[in-house]
Amino acid sequence: MHAFLLTGQTSQKRREWITHKLDEWKINQFDKRELTPSESSIGIDHVRQFQRSLITGPSAAIIWQTELLTPQAQNALLKTLEEPPRHTRIILETESVDVLLPTIISRCTVINLGTSTTSSLDQQQNWLKEWKKLASCSIGKQLQSINTIVTTRVDAQHWVLCGIETLHQDIIINASPEVIRRLLRARTQLAANVTHKLVIDLCILG
Repeated sequence: MHAFLLTGQTSQKRREWITHKLDEWKINQFDKRELTPSESSIGIDHVRQFQRSLITGPSAAIIWQTELLTPQAQNALLKTLEEPPRHTRIILETESVDVLLPTIISRCTVINLGTSTTSSLDQQQNWLKEWKKLASCSIGKQLQSINTIVTTRVDAQHWVLCGIETLHQDIIINASPEVIRRLLRARTQLAANVTHKLVIDLCILG
C-alpha cells in the first residue's frame, strides 16, 4: 500500500515525521507535490488540481490538514488512493481521522504517533520566548530567524495560530494590541493565499 494516513501528536511532530521519511526515501523538494489548504476547507477543485500534478509521477504526494477535505473532495480522492502513480507514495496528514470517510481510512496505512507530550501551555510559552527573542534582534537577525521558523505555509499557519492563542491567555497580561493586530492580519493573508514568507516577514517586522 502506497498511501499513509498520519495522525497523532502535534502538527509540528507530524511535519518532522514526514520530513524524516522523505529523507529516508531520498526524496528531494523537486520530486514531491503538496496540497496545502489556503481556505477553511479543501474542495473538489483543489483535489482535481492536485491529481493533475501527479501525472508526472512524483515520488511523494502530501496533503496537509486532510480533515479539511469536504466529503465530495474525499470521494474524488478515492481513485488516486486506490491506484496512485506507480512510484508515488501518498501521505495524508491530519489532526483527526474522525471526520474522514471510512473509505479514505480503509485505503491507507494508518500511522498514529500517539498523544502529544507537549501541553498547549508549553507551546504558548515557547512561542512567547521566540517572539521576545525576535523583538530584541536587529532586522538582519530577524530575517535570518524567520527562515528557520517557517519553511512551508503549514508552518506559517501553525505559528500564527499559536501566537493568537498565546496572546489570548493570561500568561501575557499586557499583550500589545499591535502584535495581536499583526497576527490577525497574517491569519487573514494566509487564508487569502498570500505568499507565506512575505506574510511572516510583515508580521514580525511590522
